Amino acid sequence: MGEEDININTRNRILNNLQTVKNHTFPKNESFAILLGGFKINPESELYKNVKGREYYSIVDLFGNDSTGDQIWVVVRQDAIVTLMLRKRIQSESIGFVEEKVRVDHAIFNIEKYIKNAAKQI
Repeated sequence: MGEEDININTRNRILNNLQTVKNHTFPKNESFAILLGGFKINPESELYKNVKGREYYSIVDLFGNDSTGDQIWVVVRQDAIVTLMLRKRIQSESIGFVEEKVRVDHAIFNIEKYIKNAAKQI
């Protein structure tokens, strides 16, 4: 996604969160869905999609699967990022809902807070 898709400040926050995820060692026997950040939709973007009056971006992976939303998430399994996906902000923000839908053990909405809490437990 370029600057026409996501403003530079939001893009930097998402990239910083991604780097935090990459730098952290997650338990290998657990899986995680981690919110990197949300963004405002630009109707002029090539990624723009209108779904029943709601505006999102849509990306397609190498296998032809599409991902639609206004948030960027990563999925970590075996301490490795295995998926980058878009998710719609209007979907439930219940931790249990995200865990069930993404098929992970843990949903993390704030990676910095998670890291701080994990450090306290050591």
